Amino acid sequence: MQSKVTGGGLTTKKIWSMTIVKVLGLTLLLIALLSFDYSSMTISRAVLETPLQLILVALIDTVLLSYFVISSRWRGWKEWGAVFLVLLASATS
Repeated sequence: MQSKVTGGGLTTKKIWSMTIVKVLGLTLLLIALLSFDYSSMTISRAVLETPLQLILVALIDTVLLSYFVISSRWRGWKEWGAVFLVLLASATS
C-alpha cells in the first residue's frame, strides 16, 4: 500500500494511526468515567462482574461519537448539543 502525502507532510498511514490512537485514548477515558459509581463514590459492581461488556460499550460509544463529530458539518454549540443528544441516546437505550 502506497501512502499519499497530504498537506503538512503527513502520510495517510500516519493520519490513520493517529486517529486510532485518539479513539483508543477516548475509549479509555470513557471506560474510566463509566466504571465509577458517583452516588457511593466507589467502583461500580457491574464493572467488576462484566468488564468486557463495559469495554465493548465504551468502544462502540466512542466510535459512534467520533464518526458523528468527524462527519458533522455543524460547529460550535449546535454540534455540542447534537453530540450530547447522541451520547444520551446511546447511554439510555
